[in-house]
Amino acid sequence: SLRETTWEYIKFKMKFKSRLRVEAVPELIRVLQSLERTERNIVLYLMKPSESTIKFIVKQDLVGSVVAHAVFSRAPLFSDYRIQSKNNDEIGLELDCSNLLRTMKSAADADQLTIKLSKKDVEVLVFEFQTVMGSIQQDVPV
Repeated sequence: SLRETTWEYIKFKMKFKSRLRVEAVPELIRVLQSLERTERNIVLYLMKPSESTIKFIVKQDLVGSVVAHAVFSRAPLFSDYRIQSKNNDEIGLELDCSNLLRTMKSAADADQLTIKLSKKDVEVLVFEFQTVMGSIQQDVPV
């Protein structure tokens, strides 16, 4: 299953860190709202640096077909994009769309936003952002 594959990747020291361009947050919110209506769990597929896209994929249905997906050009979304994995520097992360959507809404007024893959008690995408109210960190389990 995709979830088991995700855990296998993380065991092999996957690394990801990037700055998310704050002007891209409203568009991400709109897309995540649409995908959330289709399915709760999505896959964030982070491509190697030589590729120019990232993908949000709604989990496959019982017959193995993709229900919905969104493809973004990476440059308008990310700066300082760093990724490393034993899977050709590509990482697929299954996560709850509503968790990611809540985090994006919290970061809507951020001045700066950093994302990194980390292992705490569970593997998480850590979102660190600066707002007028100070520094905020939110973890999205994967």
